[in-house]
Amino acid sequence: MDYKNPDSPFFNQTFNWVSPLYPDWGMYYSNRQDINKFNPALSSSLSIFYQDVLTAETERQTYLYYDKMVERDPDDTAVEENRDSVLHALFEDMRGNINSSRQRIPELKTETGRDTGIR
Repeated sequence: MDYKNPDSPFFNQTFNWVSPLYPDWGMYYSNRQDINKFNPALSSSLSIFYQDVLTAETERQTYLYYDKMVERDPDDTAVEENRDSVLHALFEDMRGNINSSRQRIPELKTETGRDTGIR
């Protein structure tokens, strides 16, 4: 990312990756078949929450891959020219999915405080 160019959306910003956003060994992967056993509202909220988190993780991995493309082939000017806009779009999409999942947390807390309706 271009931190030195004043026209860059990343000018004077630092960003540290938390890697990964959701690990392959997370509870969702081992318990996803059980989510539908909860009441419909909780089941739906959990599914959307995890879908947003997993989409953000996919975008993070794509971001990291694309960010390294220029290092792998410095002569590919098409990659270099589109790099900032692609990285910015991936970052914004990732941030949107993280915010969406974060905004769902109060709803999940409310739903889990009720009778979960596990069958």
